[in-house]
Amino acid sequence: PEFSQVSLQAARESITLLKNDNDFLPLGKNSKVLVTGPNANLHTVLNGGWTYTWQGNEESLYPKDKKTI
Repeated sequence: PEFSQVSLQAARESITLLKNDNDFLPLGKNSKVLVTGPNANLHTVLNGGWTYTWQGNEESLYPKDKKTI
């Protein structure tokens, strides 16, 4: 209960509002998004720390030839 309230408050405070200039959003069904940078291919970073243990701490769980998000 106390931790749930703290988690809920943290989630509420971390919401990001996007400005939809020129009707860019929502993205089309066939649109693509480029994720780039030094951590772009590290699932442990992309999914967040809490999922790292849940995934088994292994980047190799995802075959290199498979696309993942």
